[in-house]
Amino acid sequence: MVAYARDEKEGVYLMDEPEAALSPQRQLTLMLHIHSMALEGSQFIIATHSPILLGMPEARIPLGDAAVLMATSPKSNTGHIALDAALEDVRKGKGGDFPRHLQNVHADSFGMERGQNYKYPHDFPHHWVEQQYLPDELVGTHYYRYGNNKLEQAAKQYWQAIKKED
Repeated sequence: MVAYARDEKEGVYLMDEPEAALSPQRQLTLMLHIHSMALEGSQFIIATHSPILLGMPEARIPLGDAAVLMATSPKSNTGHIALDAALEDVRKGKGGDFPRHLQNVHADSFGMERGQNYKYPHDFPHHWVEQQYLPDELVGTHYYRYGNNKLEQAAKQYWQAIKKED
């Protein structure tokens, strides 16, 4: 997990499966904490499957592959910008209840169950269907903006093409 002394502003943290055994809410809290520490100058190396389980020297192969993949992958900060914008809305208290069709029907009281009318995207062409995902207060909010690079522009064209077919 995260070892953090409040008087230390910077550090390098190696985290192995920090999300393990955390509820989704606690995972988001951890993400916010990591984000604030990174803004203070800390750096993080986070692994979801420990190379220790594989053992050395064999673990050097996937670790080396991961390093090459990261070093040679197209770079963009659009995901980072989108996440920052979404986290800022959370900090401001924006949001509200998720649309009914995304809520867990089992959370209803016995005898008070209501239909969800969820549209399962994988039952539709291109695994996409138009439906509301954000709380009412955030409908129309767009956090992610495609970057001006080859990879993201290709994703944008694909997204526009599948949405026009429906």
